[in-house]
Amino acid sequence: MKLKNLLDEPTDQPVDQERSVSWKNIALIKIGVFISLPGFVTGVKVGNQIGLEASVYVFFIAGIVLGAFASICGSVGARTKLSTYYITQYAFGSRGAHLVNSIFAASLFGWFGINLVLFGKALVDVIGDSALGPFTWEILTIAGAILMISTVIFGFRALDRLSQFAVPLLILSLVVLVYASITQFGLENAAGSADSSSMSAGKAISAVIGGSIVGTVIFPDICRYAISVKHGIIAAIITFSIAKPLITLSSAIPSLATGEREIMAILDALNLGMIALVIVVFTTWTSNNGNLYGASLGLSTIFKGRRYWQLALGSGVVGTLLALSGVMDDILPFLHLLGIAIPPVAGIYIADFYILNGGKYRPFSHSTMAGIRYPSIVAWSLACAAGYASLNDLYVLTTVPALDSVIVAASVLCVLDRILIYVCGNRYADAKKS
Repeated sequence: MKLKNLLDEPTDQPVDQERSVSWKNIALIKIGVFISLPGFVTGVKVGNQIGLEASVYVFFIAGIVLGAFASICGSVGARTKLSTYYITQYAFGSRGAHLVNSIFAASLFGWFGINLVLFGKALVDVIGDSALGPFTWEILTIAGAILMISTVIFGFRALDRLSQFAVPLLILSLVVLVYASITQFGLENAAGSADSSSMSAGKAISAVIGGSIVGTVIFPDICRYAISVKHGIIAAIITFSIAKPLITLSSAIPSLATGEREIMAILDALNLGMIALVIVVFTTWTSNNGNLYGASLGLSTIFKGRRYWQLALGSGVVGTLLALSGVMDDILPFLHLLGIAIPPVAGIYIADFYILNGGKYRPFSHSTMAGIRYPSIVAWSLACAAGYASLNDLYVLTTVPALDSVIVAASVLCVLDRILIYVCGNRYADAKKS
């Protein structure tokens, strides 16, 4: 196959049926994204707050909620065959979507850089003083960036191939990690170890859902390749409701058993040097591929004259330079703030697709997009405010701020739509069809 064809990633057109894959491929890609160093931290923190027994309950309840939500989001991608960032153009308008997609891209781009820094510094602990010579975290960060960029520029094909190799290896490594924890320290030690904490089960479930909610919102990016809606839903259930809880639990158990809170300290306590190398390299590789892939797809709706691989390459280089500059240490609060704005986008496009448009959009190439769909912008703004208020305990709807904002976004959009149809009649109805 020619290099030009290998670099051909559909961005502004629906995915052709001959490119479609089964639920297994989609699930493996998404599981690879979930097995990450930040995800490991979530399992460790929550597990040490509430203990092992409660963690089992919390992780699987959160997984059921995420699986249901991901099924709905993914089905929009499976039906339209479009990425999240082109679906938003139907819901927000061509110019309105630029703001939304810029936030998506900035968030994913930021996490790409943060993961690179974590990768370089964690790898120093593993091979920094090996027989190959001394390595600094900067050198290892650059090496990791080259590795990640060299695969993600080839788009979905590369993500698919890498996941088929890396995910089984990562799952095996996690099994070894849990087995070593139990055999060396005992399950009783893990079950009896937990910090004294006021964290309730509701707050713990909220923390787990909040840490993965963005992955459900952008699930159409991968589900657009699904053979059918059924395959997308199966992938959502396998990934979010089964694999995600097990992955999170497999990080909590070793921490509770060893009493350590940092991944490298846990692996060191278990004398798992080679496993440490596999986990650090492949978790960052697969998860960061997902981050850079999503960011590049988002940017493709803004920089329409550029091909996907050019955006991926440019974004990867800039992200690497920012990671090396040290600026990533200061943008975490900004990324968490952006995280409030992302979940309600799903509420908007789900309501727009299934409720306001009857589960069917006109072909993207034949649609004349409105510049800005103001009802969506208003609903999104109110939902962001609601999510922020919920996060700061000013009101409680579901106990999960991200889900609160999704519900508010969808509800407000539907109400505004009914009001505008009543007030403006055919003029508004005709405008929606454009």
